[in-house]
Parts: sequence; structure tokens; C-alpha cells
Amino acid sequence: MAYLLNEPPVTVIVNNTGGGGTDPDTKGQIITFDTAVKRKNVGADNTILTADSTSGDGLSWKSIATLSTLSLTSASNQLILKPGANQYTITASNPSANRVFTIPNIPFDADFVMTNGSQTINNLKTFGSQLTLAAPSSQLVFRPGNTGNSIILTAANPNGVSRTYTLPDVGANASFVMTAGVQTIDDLKTFTGNVVLTKASSQLIIKPGNGANQYNITMSQPSASRTYTLPDVGADARFLMSEGIQVINGTKVFSTTVQFTASANQLRIGGSNVYTITTENPALDRFYTLPDAGADANFVMSEGNQTINGTKTFTSISFPSGSPLNYYEEHTMALTTDTTGAGIQWDSGPQTAIVTLIRVGKQVTAHFDRFNVGGAIISTGINFIRFATAFPSQFWPKSSVWVNVITQESNSNARIGSVNFVTNGTIPYVYRDIAAFGTNWTNGANQCGYQGFTVSWAVA
Repeated sequence: MAYLLNEPPVTVIVNNTGGGGTDPDTKGQIITFDTAVKRKNVGADNTILTADSTSGDGLSWKSIATLSTLSLTSASNQLILKPGANQYTITASNPSANRVFTIPNIPFDADFVMTNGSQTINNLKTFGSQLTLAAPSSQLVFRPGNTGNSIILTAANPNGVSRTYTLPDVGANASFVMTAGVQTIDDLKTFTGNVVLTKASSQLIIKPGNGANQYNITMSQPSASRTYTLPDVGADARFLMSEGIQVINGTKVFSTTVQFTASANQLRIGGSNVYTITTENPALDRFYTLPDAGADANFVMSEGNQTINGTKTFTSISFPSGSPLNYYEEHTMALTTDTTGAGIQWDSGPQTAIVTLIRVGKQVTAHFDRFNVGGAIISTGINFIRFATAFPSQFWPKSSVWVNVITQESNSNARIGSVNFVTNGTIPYVYRDIAAFGTNWTNGANQCGYQGFTVSWAVA
């Protein structure tokens, strides 16, 4: 076997048609030139044709072993391997200094690792410096068993500076904690920053013993960022829950109103037996105040015997059924005089009288303030004053009542008059003078009316 080395460039003509002259006539001959064209026989096996300035035609067949260096100097393709129609072109860039690339003895058939294409790399490879993966998409691909699905590790382009992520020695076999899937995380993990949970539904799931049931801790979306603090309560403690029965120890101070909204029992106090304090739904918001009683005190209850100390002022009171004091009420009101002409009229319009009604049981006591009108009477031939306003029905007299009063005109001229109370709660008559019953109130007189008086009657 002979090798043809094209350095420096020469033109080799092979004519295998046979014949004399300068045509090759022996297998492997080539045509060269010295002082004339001549034949050059093929060299021995394992020799190559190389330039030789000492030879007459400038060429010699030499053993490969006699050549100290194989040098490829073409500026483009350095080495071409052409197994068939297509070829491999091996090129080398111009190094800044001489380089030596060694093919080690790996005791197995092997392939060069290429920059493109899929390859299987066997055994341990040790890198003397950092291994940089620069592909813009999938950075590192693992395909277990070399079939089926792959595991692809990618790295985003870091913002501004290089990053270093360290795999610590955790003291045992371990797995990466992933953003999806179910995993068990062992031992203590310390976070130097806030732990942010952003899942929209269950934020934190706790499954004791990895059993069937679990605790889901969820959070609604806040209108602004919130901070909830777990204080050091000085002892083991539990969260206060919205359901279930719990014992709450220690003093709890509420900065705002404490609201109980359960529709049934509002507040329960006790041990084996309990006090249940309930409230009905009010028509409006109500405020019930616990005053400072000046000493220890008890609530007054609707049942049982109790001693009530101090002065209590009641605006109304109701006593037990059958008791002579089974009802109490006070009521102050204004009575307006008639405007139809049935009673006397005044130039200043209808007049007002004040009365205070007190009912205890079935007995009503009515106290009338002095009625002394500043305007002048403009009626003639009328001997009574009539009030159009009626008492509330709980104060109506059981039967008609008459009472004598002191009347006056022009703030003097006092006489004994009479007032009539009827069963519909009205006062139809205030007469000027019962001694001379037909005496009229004087037309044009002013400061007319009656002195204050008190009267009592029974209700039905």
C-alpha cells in the first residue's frame, strides 16, 4: 500500500493504458520530470511519496517512520476523509501557540464527542474547570434508560451578574425540592427571607402521619399586605378556632368591640353545667351599659329572690298580675284647645295646657299646670273652654269625672269653676263659675284660664 502526500503541490498523472516511451508500464508507476520526462516506480508498502530536494526529480518514497512530524498546512480544509460520495472535512484554526491534543488509550472502542448530534458518553469524565452549558433553551437533558421521556434542566439568563447555586452536603441521600408534585421534606430548613405561598386555593396542607385526612390552611386575597404575628405566650398553646369547644387561658384584651353573632346561644359560661346568655335579634343596633355601681354587684334577674341596694329610678314599671301595683307609667303631654268654635277662641289661635299623668295599677293621678293665656278671648256667649286633644287610652277614666278648680280672667276675678273628664280621654268642659252656672267667659278678656290642680280617677 502506498500513500500520496500532496506537499508541496504537484501534478500526478497516472496512465494505465500501458505502452512504451514515457507511459507507465508497471503497476503503480507515475510520470515525473528531472531533465526530461521519466517513469518513477511505486514505492514499498507503508511508504509515502514526499518532496525531496536531494532527488533528481524532487520526489522520494519514504517510510512513515522516517518522518518526525506530519504537518498539514492548507489554509482551508486540513484533512479530508471521503468514505464515499460525501466526505468528512477536519479543520484546525490557527493557534496562538503550539498545542498538543492527545487521544488517550481508553481500552475500548470509542467515538469523538461532537458539538452537534446525540451521543452516549460512557464512564466517568473529570473536568478540570467549570462545566459551562450555554444552549439558550434546554440546558441539560437526562433520559433514563435512553428511551421514552426526558428530564430537562434549564437555566434562565441571570440578571446582570453571574450566580452560584451550591449543592450542600446534607449528610444523606436527598432529592431536590420541586415547585410541583408531592414531596416529603425532612429535617430543619431555615429561611433567611419571607416564605411566600402563592397557590390560589389551599395555601398550606398538613397531613399528620401522611394519613387519609389533612389540614388545609387557606388565606383569602387581602386588599393590602397584612402581617399576622405569633406572639410568645409563655407556654404551649393552640390557635383559637371558629368551630368546636376550646378552653382559653390568660387575659385577652380586645381593642375593639367583641361581637357574638351565633344565631342561638351567644355566650356560654361554666363547666359541667353552664350559663347560656342569649340575645334576640334587635330591630336596630342597641347599646346596653354596665355602669360603675361603686361596689361589687349582681345582675337583677327575672327569677329568684334578690336584695336590691341603692336608689333605682324607673321611668315606668309593671307589677305582677293580681297585684294592686301591677302597672306603672308616667306620661307628660300638651293639650290643645278646640278650634271649631265649640269652645271659646282666642285672638292668638289655639292655646296649650300641660298635664302629667301617672298611672299606678288602675289608678290615674293627673296634675295640670297653671293655664293662664296671654291672648284675648274673641268668643261671645260661650261659658266653657274645650280641649280637642285626648289622653292615651291607658289613662282614660272608667266613668265621667268632675272636679272643681279656681278660674280667673285678666289674671284676677277668681271664681270656683268646674272641669269635666269623659271616658274617651278628652276634656269637653272647663266652666267659669259653677255658682252661677251660665256665666260666660268674657269676650275681650285676657290672661284667662285656671290655677294648677290635681285630680285622680280609675281606669276600666
